Amino acid sequence: MTGASFCLNVETVSIRRLGPAFSELMMRMGNLSQPMDEIGAALVDSTHHRFSSGIGPDGRPWDISHRAATEGGQTMVDSRRYENSITHVPTHNSVEVGSNLIYFGIHQFGGTIKAKDGGKLTFKLGGGWISVDEVVMPARPSLGVDDHDADGIEATIDDWLARPFH
Repeated sequence: MTGASFCLNVETVSIRRLGPAFSELMMRMGNLSQPMDEIGAALVDSTHHRFSSGIGPDGRPWDISHRAATEGGQTMVDSRRYENSITHVPTHNSVEVGSNLIYFGIHQFGGTIKAKDGGKLTFKLGGGWISVDEVVMPARPSLGVDDHDADGIEATIDDWLARPFH
């Protein structure tokens, strides 16, 4: 995924409480593609919810966009293109969740957008066109794992650990 993504991986899991459970599940199953698919689908759903709530995985509300403030509506959901681009790709020991939209990263991480070759950025805003030297985009993270997600991941792993393996 070229836009922005994160990977939940058995070897590099950053959620400390989940590491031992992932390791045990990997030892029992060898191939975690099925539980990783379930975890990925749940993380996609959680990410979709963040677009509705406007709250990132860190619990902080997103800055309201200029469009939402002037025209009404919600930040990041005018066309739902960002939200609808979220997908997941499971493997035998990980799941990647993210978007292939090339400009998704600027929304996830924030940053400054400048025109190429020192020109102006021109875009439609409030019914008219404006030209500016640069646009500073605040980070509005939607990708990530919050406490509720970690609880769900743990429950999925526990469910898989409770199954008989042959």
